Amino acid sequence: MNDNIYFVIILFTALFLASCQKEIEFELDQTPSKLVVNGLIAADSIIEVKIGKSLSYAINNESYNDIDDAVATLFVDDIEVEILPVIIDKDRFGRSEIVYRSQNTIAEVGKTYSLIVTQPDCETVKCKTTIPLPVKNAQTTTSVVIYNNFRESYPRLYLHMKFDKTHETEKFYRIYFERMKGTRFFNSSFDEGTAGFVGVEYGTCFYTRSDDPILNPEEKNVNNILFVPTRNTFGIFTDELTEGNEVEFSFYDEYINNDTTGHLININNGDFYRYSIYLSSLSPEAYYYFNSSNAQINNNQDLFAEPVLVYSNIENGLGIFAGYTTSLHTVSDGEYPIDGMNYEYWKMDIY
Repeated sequence: MNDNIYFVIILFTALFLASCQKEIEFELDQTPSKLVVNGLIAADSIIEVKIGKSLSYAINNESYNDIDDAVATLFVDDIEVEILPVIIDKDRFGRSEIVYRSQNTIAEVGKTYSLIVTQPDCETVKCKTTIPLPVKNAQTTTSVVIYNNFRESYPRLYLHMKFDKTHETEKFYRIYFERMKGTRFFNSSFDEGTAGFVGVEYGTCFYTRSDDPILNPEEKNVNNILFVPTRNTFGIFTDELTEGNEVEFSFYDEYINNDTTGHLININNGDFYRYSIYLSSLSPEAYYYFNSSNAQINNNQDLFAEPVLVYSNIENGLGIFAGYTTSLHTVSDGEYPIDGMNYEYWKMDIY
């Protein structure tokens, strides 16, 4: 009997709740779409940008979509030179993408490039950047330091760089490197006379490890006491902390070899390493963009940090249009390639 009473009570409660449903139309003011222009312009390269329209997050989880009906007019030192044609290209995954690419203009150091972009549904946008001068008289040296942690000791390869500081105003830079490391493997661990092969690990490192305050924000940011230390995700720096006529800094790679003797490689066996170091001068717009992006990445890991807006120099729109100039510097030890040696390659993720 009691079971029947409970069943009736539950049934009437469910009917009552169902009858109380009311549809409420959620009204959300739609923010007008803005043009999004993204282009990082390298010296001695073709001018290329991607153009899209911002989307409302309420109707789409994407921030913007590419468009092909914009008109992008390019100016060099305030003189109109061409309208960038629309190109349907393929990205590195084979997917189609829309780009606006110059047919006649190559970016030159010291020149200022401007864009005026129009599109029927959005407000006209403008942007401008100047390609910076390259670094001068850059030099690279190396040293090995035995690093001790709680459980083991192993060598760190330090790479020291310096270049001329030939200006009075603050300038901006970025550094990253590609690494190749070759280690000889023999057919038998007891017979080094066998041919074997050299296993080559290679990869790109955009996050540069350093205990130099110029590169490492942990050395100058007291806020890293709270939970998560900051990191220089993009390897950017300025010459603000430097004195004299030279900019000097250092960084290291601790993944060469777990050898407690301090020897990085055995060059007599065919071991080698090679670092291709890319040192870029950045326009102010490029530095502000990378710096604010880095702050946003770091703050996303901090529960108490305020949100960071990523820098944009697109007037009336969103995105970034900035220039940079890169020089390549190589450091190596050991011979590569060796005639008659067998090489096997593995692509590695270096962080």
